Amino acid sequence: MNIGKLRASKYIYHLVVLARTAHKSLKQPEKQDIESIIGRINTSVYSDAKARLQVVLKKYFQWLRGCDENEHVYPAEVRWIKTTNKRKRLLPEALLTAEDLRRMVEARALPSTIFGLKRLFKCRNTNTVRLSGP
Repeated sequence: MNIGKLRASKYIYHLVVLARTAHKSLKQPEKQDIESIIGRINTSVYSDAKARLQVVLKKYFQWLRGCDENEHVYPAEVRWIKTTNKRKRLLPEALLTAEDLRRMVEARALPSTIFGLKRLFKCRNTNTVRLSGP
C-alpha cells in the first residue's frame, strides 16, 4: 500500500483509539473482542467517526493477515463489519413549513429566538414569509 504521511498518521491515531477501546492487544483478538470493539464504537461516537474507525479496523486486519488490498479482500473476523455510511434523505414533508414556523414563533416570547427562527427560515427558503412578532 502506497499512502502518504497524513493518511498514515490518521491510521495510527485511529489505531491508538481502537487499542484503547479494546482494552486488549489487537494482534490476536477473537471475534468476540472485535464485536465488543464495534459495540463500544457504535454506542459512543458520532456516525462519521464510527465509519472511519470501522474502516481503519478493517484495514488494520487486512494488513495484519496479509490479504490482497487491491482486490478489497478482508479476513473473516472483520469481513462482516459494514463500513458504508448511507446518508438519510429528507422527504419534503419532513421539512418545516411556513405554518410550523409561525407556530414556533408564537410559542416563543424571546425576541432573539424569534429573530433566529426568521433568519433560519429565510436562509432555507427562497420565498420570504412575513412573520408576526418583533
